[in-house]
Amino acid sequence: MDVAQRKILVAGGRLSRLLRDATVKTLAATVMVDYGASETNCVAAGDASVLDRHVGAVGFTVDGAEIQIVDAQGQLKADGEVGTVRTRSDGMVAAYEDGAGDGTIFKDGWFYPGDVGMRMEDGLIVIVGRSSDVVNLGGNKLSLVDLESRAAQISGLEDVCATVLPRDGRNLLVLAVVCPKDVEMKDLQGRVRKAVGVRRPFLLVRVPKIPRNEMGKPLRNVLAARLNKALVQAAGKAN
Repeated sequence: MDVAQRKILVAGGRLSRLLRDATVKTLAATVMVDYGASETNCVAAGDASVLDRHVGAVGFTVDGAEIQIVDAQGQLKADGEVGTVRTRSDGMVAAYEDGAGDGTIFKDGWFYPGDVGMRMEDGLIVIVGRSSDVVNLGGNKLSLVDLESRAAQISGLEDVCATVLPRDGRNLLVLAVVCPKDVEMKDLQGRVRKAVGVRRPFLLVRVPKIPRNEMGKPLRNVLAARLNKALVQAAGKAN
């Protein structure tokens, strides 16, 4: 079967634009996204072209499933507002046998997959990130995963990781980047700001390597600890 006839389904969660584009170019003309979990099976699906609307788009709710975006009290959030994702389906299990899940819970007939997301006006479901990857900066919720996805498309960047550091009672957004030494950081700062769409101050730091686990996920806490130590040492030398 040639590329023009092949269809690939990426199941489980979010799909990056970079991976989608590489897949369309080399493996299949059609790429589909499928959002769900073992606890509920698929609850949303769609063509990967929805990623052009939002980097976290995962399609539309499928028949036999429900997806709600709620606040901490379980009240529905308005379309376009970020909140906690909860799902249920005809094939959903009732609970965990051992009573514990990895950041996921069953509550009041709903399954909470540990994701943060929103519903667009036409019903498109967008996953902003895991609850642990969403930070509150000045009252605005930002997905560190989304920031990384946007920054990763900047030419010249080899790797990027977003994290936060406590500074003067507030959280300071930090973007650590791996890039060649001849890249001018002042110019890169402007390109990063334009790409990620962040209007508030942020710190751009060049690092030799982004710490990651065996699955390739960035170790934000490890990176934050290293950066905080470096900043403290730099402040000490300045004094």
